[in-house]
Amino acid sequence: MKTSHRISVVTSAAVVLATLVLALPVRAQLPKDPEERAKLIAQIYAANARQLTVFDKDGKAVATVGPRDLYN
Repeated sequence: MKTSHRISVVTSAAVVLATLVLALPVRAQLPKDPEERAKLIAQIYAANARQLTVFDKDGKAVATVGPRDLYN
């Protein structure tokens, strides 16, 4: 009985480990070609760039601050 319990525990641990490994985000690599790399970087920038905006207490935009850029 102990052996079958150990096998099920090891199997369960292997399944959990495989699930965690498969769930990790895959790191994309930039293309080697400089033109393709530049296009991809421009697309990433366009999709993620933000404009900082100041609002008044009523929610109306009062001013923008700085350039459109990547902010955290």
